[in-house]
Amino acid sequence: MPSKYKALTDRHPLRPIKTEEELDGALEVARELYLNLNSLNDDEEDYLDVLSTLITQYEKVHHTREGNFTPIEHVKYLFEMNNLKQSDFGKLLSLPSGRASEIWNGHRDLTKTHIAILAERFCVNATLFLPKVVVPILATQNSDTKITNKVLSKIKKALEPLEPEQRHIVLESLGQYKESQDKSE
Repeated sequence: MPSKYKALTDRHPLRPIKTEEELDGALEVARELYLNLNSLNDDEEDYLDVLSTLITQYEKVHHTREGNFTPIEHVKYLFEMNNLKQSDFGKLLSLPSGRASEIWNGHRDLTKTHIAILAERFCVNATLFLPKVVVPILATQNSDTKITNKVLSKIKKALEPLEPEQRHIVLESLGQYKESQDKSE
């Protein structure tokens, strides 16, 4: 292994994160690597990928935020946690200040490109920046379960290209995860 990789593992071993202090150390290393992303070698990129996964796993359990936040509230939270300002938002997304302000203040939505940039920059799942959609639960009391099953089948087919975790999020929001997990996952 290259000496840079060894130095990284000496500084912060790739092990499950168990405390806030370990999380802080992991975040510090991840930030430094991310700032130099274009000059990392393959081993350093792999290290960053695994470290990001460990950070995500810890935060998923210990820093779960309520699901009622809007995409821009998630952006503002990440900016705050990374000591970034509203002016950095426009720069990050290569937007004129007026357009950036409209998005920041909730007058415009994030585009797919914005979501991709933000997800990559903060090493988070892009679904964090998607608006929450309220969908009625498909398990209806209606006696016509044939239609319900047909609709659910089409939804599952449409979700096939997604990663399992993303499918889980969508199906859970439809009230169908437990049922679909039993049958297909």
